[in-house]
Amino acid sequence: MKLPDFKTFVLETPLYEVFALQELISSKDIDALYHYLQSLKNINYPIDIFCTECQKDSTFRQSNNFVLRFNGPNYVSSGENDIFMVELSCTRNQSHHLYFIFRVFNKTISKIGQHHSIADINIEFIKKYKKVLGNDRFKEFSKAIGLVTHGVGIGSFVYLRRIFEGLIFDAYEHIKGEVTIGEFRSKRMEEKIELLKNYLPNFLVENKNLYSILSVGIHSLTENDCLNYFQTVKIGIELILDEKIDELNKKEKMELIKKSLGTITSEIKK
Repeated sequence: MKLPDFKTFVLETPLYEVFALQELISSKDIDALYHYLQSLKNINYPIDIFCTECQKDSTFRQSNNFVLRFNGPNYVSSGENDIFMVELSCTRNQSHHLYFIFRVFNKTISKIGQHHSIADINIEFIKKYKKVLGNDRFKEFSKAIGLVTHGVGIGSFVYLRRIFEGLIFDAYEHIKGEVTIGEFRSKRMEEKIELLKNYLPNFLVENKNLYSILSVGIHSLTENDCLNYFQTVKIGIELILDEKIDELNKKEKMELIKKSLGTITSEIKK
C-alpha cells in the first residue's frame, strides 16, 4: 500500500491503519526512509483545513513538534519504536490547534491519535450540502464520513449509495406523469439515468459508473478496498451536489432579480 503524505494521513486515513515501511527498509534506502519520516514530523508548508473553532475554511501551519517516546538510536534505519506528535495552528487564531499522533513500530507506521477528528473536520465542511440533501440525507452523508474515520468502509458505501439513489428518485418527480413508479423501479440504474438525463447534474450523467462502484463495494469489495476508494467516491458525490447547489443558487438569484425588476418597473410607471 502506498505510503500516504501528511495531508492524506491526517485528513483521509482512519486511525490505526497500518502502512509497511518494509520496502524502504529492505531496499536499504535509509535516506528515503529518513526523509519520509521527516516529511511527517516537519511540515514546512501551509495546509488548508476547515477550522472547527473559527467555523471557517482556514490555513494551518505547524506550531510545535516533539517526540513523545523514542526507543533506541537506530529507529531511522530500522523503522522501529518511535511515537511523535505534530501540532498545527490556525493562522486566523493561533490558539486553535489540531493534533496528530503517529507511531513507528516493527517496520510499520500508523496514526494512533487525532484531535479534531476527521469526522469533525469534514462534517463541518459538508454542511453546505444540507440545503440540497435535506436533514435525513445529510445525516446519512455525515454517517458515511463518520464510519470511515472508524475504519468501516463497506458501511460508508451503503450510505453514499442511498444518497445517489435519492438524487435519482428526486429527479423522477419530473417524469412521474409519463412513467409509473413501478415501471421506473424495475429499470436498471443506467436506464433510469438515461431516462432522467435532462433533469440530473451533468457530472452524474457523465459518471454513472459511480453507482456501479458503490454497488460492487457493498457486495464484493473488502473493508480496506472501500476505505481506499472512499475519498474518490465521496468527491464524486460532492461534485454532483455542487452542481445542484449552483443550480439552486441560480434559481434563487433569478427569482430575486425578477422580483426586483418588477418593483423597479412599477416605480417607473408611477
